[in-house]
Amino acid sequence: MYIECSRNSRGISMNNFVRITSARAAIGHDDRGRVVLARVEGKSLVRGVNLFQFADMLIKRGVVNAVNLDGGGSSLLMEGDTILNYPGDYCHIDGADPLFQCPRNVSTVLCVHDIEECSHGDCNCKCTCEAGWYGKLCEQPCSRNRYGLGCKSVCNYCVLNKSFCHHVTGQCVCYPGFAGEKCNKICDGNHYGVNCAQKCSCVHGTCSRIDGFCTCDEEWAGKKCDKQKWL
Repeated sequence: MYIECSRNSRGISMNNFVRITSARAAIGHDDRGRVVLARVEGKSLVRGVNLFQFADMLIKRGVVNAVNLDGGGSSLLMEGDTILNYPGDYCHIDGADPLFQCPRNVSTVLCVHDIEECSHGDCNCKCTCEAGWYGKLCEQPCSRNRYGLGCKSVCNYCVLNKSFCHHVTGQCVCYPGFAGEKCNKICDGNHYGVNCAQKCSCVHGTCSRIDGFCTCDEEWAGKKCDKQKWL
């Protein structure tokens, strides 16, 4: 991308314009709606700030939106709240007054919105949510009966034994003690937990299919029912 210079010549890349050290000026408003006029003294390639530094400076001072004024070196807040032209850089174009800055045919928009990061998606001034998420910042999972991109897919088959639908994949998430595609299988006596994935450790007793807690036989004690009681 190029910015347009005098005589419509194309010689300065936008990337260089944004990154060079220079005087900067902007008009905008803060989070209370007050007009803000900002100015950083400088000279191109010698002193000042680049646009990234300028934006960070404005954000730290509560500015939520601003417009960079004609490249930055052409305006200054003077007495009476009047914005006047400012001789930041000397002009060397033929026929131009060398005491004032060169005329520029472009003004750049400096977006300084302090945008919150998207939790589960790509941010391009607006969050584009990944599958299974919604909300302004993609911070909320789909409700229990919906899943997928935009939470548009309906899940009506995960209804047994307190199961619910996974907000991303649509697969049934089983309550501890159950397994199977639709969570319709009860854990056997040797397994417990979610999807019956944990193995019981009860030596002389029965195992809770939910949390694996051992209920010992009459003559046994201990967490694993492996200690015999003395009668």
